[in-house]
Amino acid sequence: MNQYNRINIFLPTYKRVESGMLPRFVDSLVKCADCLDNLYITFLINADDVETVYYLKSTVIPVEYQALYWNEDKPHLGRMYNYLYENTKVKDRSVVSMVGDDMEVQTPGYDTAILHAINRRCGKVVVYCNDLFQREKLCVNLFTTRELVGLTGKPFMCEKFASYFIDTVWMYVLK
Repeated sequence: MNQYNRINIFLPTYKRVESGMLPRFVDSLVKCADCLDNLYITFLINADDVETVYYLKSTVIPVEYQALYWNEDKPHLGRMYNYLYENTKVKDRSVVSMVGDDMEVQTPGYDTAILHAINRRCGKVVVYCNDLFQREKLCVNLFTTRELVGLTGKPFMCEKFASYFIDTVWMYVLK
């Protein structure tokens, strides 16, 4: 059985510091985790987003992370998540994810629960959490493995969609 031991939080973000969204999300990741070693954050920052660059340089984030840079003029979440998937440093035995900088973790021990669910199914599963809006209808956040992505024969995210429907594609795969 593959033992997945880390969740790679793929986090595209753009100018969400001043609004408080990015700090709130990062703080909630840390506050609700059972073990910070279970987490790794791969930020994807637009090259002109100086507030996020400053935030990462001036804030102590007690989780290992890296920052990648996106230089396209417009956001395209399908391509952005694929860029994160391909370019993150952490690949072995880590869970990949699709989350947003406008989210907030509220479940204590979410990291342990996600890793347990993934390991229980030997990595051949998609785990998603209740977002208090879509609930079970749509995986607006998701956690899976490179092994499962490989079994689809497709990229991590469908690049036909710039924002909406990338989660719908995964929901279709799940069903």
